[in-house]
Amino acid sequence: MTPTHFVSSIRGGRTADNRDYAGFSSQEGHHLYLLADGSTSSFQGAELAQAWVRYMEQGFVRLTARQLCPDVIESDLLQLLNDAHIEVTRAFASASASYLILLLMPSEALVIHAGDCCFGRVDESGVVEWLTSPHCRANWRGHLSHAQIAVHVDRHSLTRCFSARREHFPQVSRFRISEGTRWILATDGFWADLAVAKQQQFLTLGWMPEPDSDDDLTVIDVRL
Repeated sequence: MTPTHFVSSIRGGRTADNRDYAGFSSQEGHHLYLLADGSTSSFQGAELAQAWVRYMEQGFVRLTARQLCPDVIESDLLQLLNDAHIEVTRAFASASASYLILLLMPSEALVIHAGDCCFGRVDESGVVEWLTSPHCRANWRGHLSHAQIAVHVDRHSLTRCFSARREHFPQVSRFRISEGTRWILATDGFWADLAVAKQQQFLTLGWMPEPDSDDDLTVIDVRL
């Protein structure tokens, strides 16, 4: 199976620049999708997000065939992330970012994330089944739905993220893959700030409606 993907992004009105960044890399039948959402609290948020994406893209293509084997690829990606945490954050000490990684392998999908970027499966009607939860104070127990989190006062207070000021504890998930599956990687501007009807409109019609808030909004749409 050869996946296809496209990226859609809209800058919000909160900052003068779009602080969401997406990336892609592929080798030996392994396809890596990267999504980062730089913080708005620091002017370096966009630079951190972009630098992280570039670091991961370049690091992935340097992995050897042995490092891509199913029994070691997870640990190798986590090591690459740890290296990024040391190298990339050094230059952007005041900034933080949320991120999500999707690695499509021949037999399964590996997802690694920290922060409030989310991963979901899209059905034929454009409805999203969210498969990962955001790391935020609102959902510290992991018991709330995305709709409940979206309106919670503590949604923007992250419990995990990519930052020089915090230890790095990403969450790892694995999913089976099958032909015809459609996935999305989305920043919180999509899953939290865009009304569900507008999310479905985008996922069925393929064009991005005006957002319901001033946050940046980015989606990576992946199809097998």
